[in-house]
Amino acid sequence: MPTATLFVPSETPTLTLTATRSAAVEYTVQAGDNLFYIAEQFQVSVGAIVAYNKQAGNDLVGDMMQPNQVIMIPPPSYLQPTATVVPQDAKPGTVIEYPVQARGHSRGDGFQLQHNC
Repeated sequence: MPTATLFVPSETPTLTLTATRSAAVEYTVQAGDNLFYIAEQFQVSVGAIVAYNKQAGNDLVGDMMQPNQVIMIPPPSYLQPTATVVPQDAKPGTVIEYPVQARGHSRGDGFQLQHNC
């Protein structure tokens, strides 16, 4: 969805539309690129780029990219998966329940998630 920026250089306001990225995009790696530069350019985290590409079957190992390699840049709404700590004493078949919360929801809207070891 485009955003609008209002510039008032004179007494007559002018409305200028600015495109906002809302979907994943393909990016072709250029000579000299690295994940930090690319992440900064697209305003996403390095971790989000790595996780999104791993889910798509393109495992980016460290900073080892080649020119002309195509990688995916996640949409701004992408939530990078987080690791879940499983107690060391958990035996196979143990059910662990813990509350999770989606971003943008109030505390009362929590979800219950079960994890089977």
